[in-house]
Order: sequence, then structure tokens, then C-alpha cells
Amino acid sequence: MITSLEIHGSDPLIGGKAFGKTGAYVRITGTVRGEVDPAAPGNRGIADIDKAPRNARGRVEYEADIFILRPADASLGNGRI
Repeated sequence: MITSLEIHGSDPLIGGKAFGKTGAYVRITGTVRGEVDPAAPGNRGIADIDKAPRNARGRVEYEADIFILRPADASLGNGRI
């Protein structure tokens, strides 16, 4: 479960160069934070999750950098992420 998303910035990708019918893209960077239930069957594949520290809710917290590309003109996108 994601608990927070922090956007650090956004800027034109490759100086605003256009790509096909979609045109220019914007690069968005940030940090996502969340937590997972170490006992959930879907999380069994995470290496050493059973050894990770737990928060007050008994979950393991994580943090990751994000890099999102989106059309500068959203009306030219396909509506998917």
C-alpha cells in the first residue's frame, strides 16, 4: 500500500523534443513510500522480508524513486499509465 508520494519536479524530456503524434513529453521525478504486509502470500517472494523491521502496524515500510513520462499535452495521450 502506498502511503505517500512526493513529487520533486517536472521538466520537458529531451528539451521538449516531439515524438510522433503524441508530441513532447514531460519527465516527473519523485519518491514513493509505502508498506507491505510481510505475511501476505503475494509478498513471500521478497528476499528476507521476514527479517525486515516492522512499523507499529506490523508492516514493512519501503521507499523508491519514481520516474514518470507523460505527454506534455494530455489530450494527445492514450489514457494509460
